Amino acid sequence: MQEGVNMLTVTANAKDKLKEVLQQQGDSQMAIRIIPSSSNPGQLQLGLDKPREEDQVVKTEDGKKLLLIGPDLVPTLDRIVMDYQETSQGSGFTMSELAPEAKISKAPERKAGKIVQITDQTFEEEVLKSDFPTEVDFWAPWCGPCQMVIPIYEKLSEEYEGRFKFCMLNVDENQRTATQYQIMSIPMQKYFANGEAVDEILGAVPEQTIRAKVEDILKKFPTDETGGLKVLLTSWVEHNKKHGEEFRQWAEKVKNVESDPIYSRALQAAQRLKKANEQLSQALTQLPSTTGIHQAEMGAMGTMANNISLGDVQQEVGQVMHPAINRSLVDLGMVKDVALKHDVVTLTLVLPDLNIPASVKDHLVNSLRKAVAKLGSEVEVKIAEMNQEDRLAFLAMEQENWKGLA
Repeated sequence: MQEGVNMLTVTANAKDKLKEVLQQQGDSQMAIRIIPSSSNPGQLQLGLDKPREEDQVVKTEDGKKLLLIGPDLVPTLDRIVMDYQETSQGSGFTMSELAPEAKISKAPERKAGKIVQITDQTFEEEVLKSDFPTEVDFWAPWCGPCQMVIPIYEKLSEEYEGRFKFCMLNVDENQRTATQYQIMSIPMQKYFANGEAVDEILGAVPEQTIRAKVEDILKKFPTDETGGLKVLLTSWVEHNKKHGEEFRQWAEKVKNVESDPIYSRALQAAQRLKKANEQLSQALTQLPSTTGIHQAEMGAMGTMANNISLGDVQQEVGQVMHPAINRSLVDLGMVKDVALKHDVVTLTLVLPDLNIPASVKDHLVNSLRKAVAKLGSEVEVKIAEMNQEDRLAFLAMEQENWKGLA
């Protein structure tokens, strides 16, 4: 018997399913054979059989025989990928042809893209210590789906050069790193930033999915100075909003023990923090508006120095108008349970009918979020349905004040 080379490519999913089927049979001497269908010779089917000397064999990593292919079928299966898929319509094995440009006998040696070929030895330097967010494509030369995504990463590596790094790691030749990151199926794309894995994509997915992932990571881990400053400032704001409120609550409890040295030290620290916030706020006003930081962060920085009140929130929310009725959402009884805790606003949007068009529902939610955002606060919007009494009152005001959508 021979082990198949450069004939049929079997994905990890298909191998796992074949192994599962054989385990259920309980006969260690049997394997699964690909044969022409008896009813339709132009099609293939799978059946149990014992290995023969002339067979080409696909094995598991530990050497167990999985798939048997007779010599007569070997030429017809050249450049064919066998996969196992589960969908809402059903599940089963599939056979598809590799793209003509795909190379499965050795690692692709491509010059067009900016992809970096990495190893166990270079992983830390190229990925964990990278100056940019980095994608690592865990792949193998025999993996058909892996070949499908390589052109996508070549294209993106050119497009995002200098902002995002793309790497490839052959799992057969670099098992230490593959084991460390628990790579059980390929293609697996892991994304790294600041020396840590931050996201991943499993399988061969379309370009728009990969592009969206790259853009999302760049927003969270920007490589430009302006973006990095904005992330830093946002973190600063959130940290001080949280701990500033905690300090005020604590100070209220111990306001009668000002002589306590712990209180004195905490008060001094809070005063230094307030001064630092004021200095940072002053510096931000001097930044040109084109940086996108001045407008984006000043509202939040003001929140640190002057915390908003529930009255401020109620005033802003009370000005949100219905898009089709000439009354505010508050007047219509559509806003309930407005609360403020730790500078986070929670409120309930009450709808006359939960089945209203999604576009209208989204507009109402976004209008409330936008109003609260002016105060530099986070907002959580819950959705509920009106009771019968409130619904009748709403319908009466709707009939009296209807203006239609603009």
